Amino acid sequence: MLTIEYLGAQTLFDVLNRLRQGQTSTEAEICLALDANAFFVNYYSQWNGVTRQNIGETLQHFAQPDWQTDHPVLAGLRRGFHFALEHLNELQSSLNNLKGLDASTLTEQTAAFLPPDTPLEATIHYTVDGFNGGFQFQGGIGLSLLHFNHPDQLGPVIRHELHHVGFGYWAARDPIRQAILNEMSGRAVAVRHVQNLLAEGLANFYCSPLKAESAHMPAVVVAKLEHFAREDRLLLAQAGDVLAKALAPGADYQACQIAYDEIAVDLEGIQPAGHYIGARMVEIMSQVHSTEAIVACVCSLPDFLALYNRAAEQTGAPLFDPTAVAQFGQLWQLNPESQ
Repeated sequence: MLTIEYLGAQTLFDVLNRLRQGQTSTEAEICLALDANAFFVNYYSQWNGVTRQNIGETLQHFAQPDWQTDHPVLAGLRRGFHFALEHLNELQSSLNNLKGLDASTLTEQTAAFLPPDTPLEATIHYTVDGFNGGFQFQGGIGLSLLHFNHPDQLGPVIRHELHHVGFGYWAARDPIRQAILNEMSGRAVAVRHVQNLLAEGLANFYCSPLKAESAHMPAVVVAKLEHFAREDRLLLAQAGDVLAKALAPGADYQACQIAYDEIAVDLEGIQPAGHYIGARMVEIMSQVHSTEAIVACVCSLPDFLALYNRAAEQTGAPLFDPTAVAQFGQLWQLNPESQ
């Protein structure tokens, strides 16, 4: 069951509307807007250098010509607020049309690519987010009206983010996976890396296909996806290198995390490489394995790399280092939690 939460976006539109009319919002009004957008604010407050206070400052001062920020997230939010101010009437109309979205069919479509009996309950929070089009956080989903403002656009992204909710349900029930992820070690980065590739791969291949469509996508997104396609084999090899380095004896945790972030995060806010890599891995697997076998990897993470390598051997795609793949699977046998 999905719940639609739109009051946060409406509160931000109210702030922008006052600004358009030449009024300056008070600190109390900014505080109320942040309270109404607690889901959005709490998500970004996890990021290094982002706080509730500087998000509020961005909202209060973004329209001042001499106000700047060097933080990529805050700069993205600033760009988004500028865009929203210039297109406020259209965005308000879009929000009005989206308030009553019926997501029951989308829930059924998403469930087809998750293990049986996956509970799918979440709240969709409409946001005004110039950095991130969509994100999943604490069982909820943030969707930016700046990126998706029509039901046909929202369908794929809701399926994508709802899939992450279902994926997270099973990931949280793997005690070995969770124990390793709580470490500050190379192998923790390895597990985080493979989990990210699988989660984004399933969501981007089955729920919101990553296709460069100039008629429906911003030019920067199209350019990014076309770049990924040209660098296809190099990107798959890069993903394999991150795994091998993270599992190497004496792996440096910070260096491994930086290598992982280069794939998993796009500070430009366009499209992380990991989304494309994961989708390509699932695409390659789908040429050899059944959908059921691929989806089953949600509950058995080591099988993902083993199945991928089998498919890669048959299709001529780049392999992950077989030794690293074997080492990764052994984490589930060697970890004390497995005894």
